[in-house]
Amino acid sequence: MAPESLMDNLYTSKGDVWSFGVLLWEIVTLGCLPYPGIPGADLARMLHSGYRMGKPDHCTQQVYAIMQKCWQAEPGDRPSFEDLVQILQPLAASEELYVDISDFREDVHVNTAEIGQGEKC
Repeated sequence: MAPESLMDNLYTSKGDVWSFGVLLWEIVTLGCLPYPGIPGADLARMLHSGYRMGKPDHCTQQVYAIMQKCWQAEPGDRPSFEDLVQILQPLAASEELYVDISDFREDVHVNTAEIGQGEKC
């Protein structure tokens, strides 16, 4: 959830773009929980202070840069969904790998039926 939604109950399409960036992070990590190890009560304060999730090891800088654009502190600095379509279409059409699944750590490829404090993403 976008910082402005957590702090001010403000919900806009720019907040949805923030959430899309989180969803992209989840997809790239094959379903890891976002903000691993951070208690929900601390999340709003940390996001407001500038905390952002790090780049997954197997993710290209190009894809992580898209996530970072979605996570800009100021909603007006985030891309629109129309902008994201323009950014993502060439990436999807490219034959370049933007996620190297062969580079996943073995400890991440485990049964995640019971996740919690031991989240490894």
